[in-house]
Amino acid sequence: MTATLGRPRLTARLVSPADVPGVVRLAAGAGRFNLTGARLDEGTTVAMSADPGHLVAAFTLPGGALAGAAWIRRRGRVWWVLNLVLDAAAEAQGVEFAIVDWIVGRAREAGCAALTGRFVPSERNAQAVGFWEAAGFIPCDEDGLYTLVPGTGPAHPTTGAARGRLRPKE
Repeated sequence: MTATLGRPRLTARLVSPADVPGVVRLAAGAGRFNLTGARLDEGTTVAMSADPGHLVAAFTLPGGALAGAAWIRRRGRVWWVLNLVLDAAAEAQGVEFAIVDWIVGRAREAGCAALTGRFVPSERNAQAVGFWEAAGFIPCDEDGLYTLVPGTGPAHPTTGAARGRLRPKE
């Protein structure tokens, strides 16, 4: 499953064994945009990539540079974004919204009833404060937890919506 996203131009794909070292490096703190601070290691990433109950995706810029990664748990009709990270070079380009649009698109296609994300504040990720709300998610009763019903609208209305931005890679 590969898709090319609109501006900024990104290619989204499920993580392959060749992607694992790069996405693990991002999770370990190569960028400051790390929504939960979770440092998902190589073993966990490989296991999740092979597990149908999870989705691990890599997002690359033109030329193949890794821009970001997302780890998602799929439990029936509820999906949890376990973490979303960006490379420092991709920060402030809107990449994070393109990634969440891709996730919402996949959730819609799968008939997901609820998509949940978490933000755990730290000294290193201050620029990500308010991200989930800016992406169209609604705060839950639990601190740092945000939810979106994928069938009700785009994740981020100003980025062009998931379906309009995703095109199959040719």
